[in-house]
Amino acid sequence: MSKNLSYMLNFLYQIKNHPDILSYRKVVLSDDYGASLGDFRPIHLGIGPDNRMSANRVVMDLCLFMLIDALIDRDNPDLVGEDFITKYKKLDAETTHSFIQKECFRLIRLIRNAIVHDNEAVTFEGECKKIKEDEVGIATYQDTRKMLVNLKGKKKDEKLDMYLLGKEYLNFVIWFLVFEQNPQGYSLLILKSAFNKLISNINSISDRMGDSIKECPSLSSSVLLKGFNRHVFFNAIITEDNENIFIKIKDYYSPCCDYYWESGSDVYLLPLESLAIDKEGLGKVNKNKLSEFKVSKIFLSKYLNKSIT
Repeated sequence: MSKNLSYMLNFLYQIKNHPDILSYRKVVLSDDYGASLGDFRPIHLGIGPDNRMSANRVVMDLCLFMLIDALIDRDNPDLVGEDFITKYKKLDAETTHSFIQKECFRLIRLIRNAIVHDNEAVTFEGECKKIKEDEVGIATYQDTRKMLVNLKGKKKDEKLDMYLLGKEYLNFVIWFLVFEQNPQGYSLLILKSAFNKLISNINSISDRMGDSIKECPSLSSSVLLKGFNRHVFFNAIITEDNENIFIKIKDYYSPCCDYYWESGSDVYLLPLESLAIDKEGLGKVNKNKLSEFKVSKIFLSKYLNKSIT
């Protein structure tokens, strides 16, 4: 990672608006399949009681734009110095990674331009309110808070209507693109899942690139993670034959689980969402799919406090 990218990432930490939405909780299984919980370095981030355009948020949005712009310039030196529209149109979008990078550049470019050129162009509406509470006191909330961008332009007025939850996913995807830089395997699965969450929270967009935003093409995996606060199961009973990996599934309350598996020098996180589970509680995944769940060294170090040689 270049020094400039590293400096900007560190700055996001310092202003306490770090956009990472991932957290992992360790679950160790005993011989009788009892579970004991532990923590790696859990991060429980939400959009908070109010996520409006604070000074920190303005700075973070500008910093996120600079991050992805610098990343694009590093990977595409022929585009250095081009204007934003030309850069977007010339960007490759043949892979899942490049497609997501291109569309996130489009979104944060519109937000950046609104901040820089018209401080009235970004507004907010909606509220987060409790709509019900179950018998044990767990509340369900309805969040209708939105960011609205309405930027007047000489060639075309540009508009964006997006829920604030979608904005949090946008922030995370840009940060994660810079963190991993060349995401593959499990990291690419995270990226694709977060991007699909992002676009599901966009109500409408109209800018100089078009009047819609496409879903991410299924170029690497049809699996999508349901959530990003996840449990990692260690010591699960895992067997294999020539074609498949079999996992004895732990009956557990969280639908967002990964099963930790080492094979040689490689580490995999096998998501519950990827497993075909029979009536006996045995999960199965084909070995041809394993590359989609391989974990990078940088990911292991940050989220699971582990290192591999």
